[in-house]
Amino acid sequence: MSRFCLFIPVVFGFWASAVGAESSERPPNIFIAISDDVSFPHAGAYGSRMVHTPAFDRTAASGALFRNAFCAAPGCSPSR
Repeated sequence: MSRFCLFIPVVFGFWASAVGAESSERPPNIFIAISDDVSFPHAGAYGSRMVHTPAFDRTAASGALFRNAFCAAPGCSPSR
């Protein structure tokens, strides 16, 4: 059973890479960032000198910096 469980993802991986190689279109550019209990002033990209966020800072420097974003449930537990 365990070999079969390993076989399926391997075959799917080969299939997905073959299907992706046939496409001449550029893949979608999707970026998902998850950060827990952080407000806007708690990132270097927004001016914080106490909190170091190098990955977010690199993304912000390349042009993706959100200045107007909202969370329907800003508390930690409801937004998970």
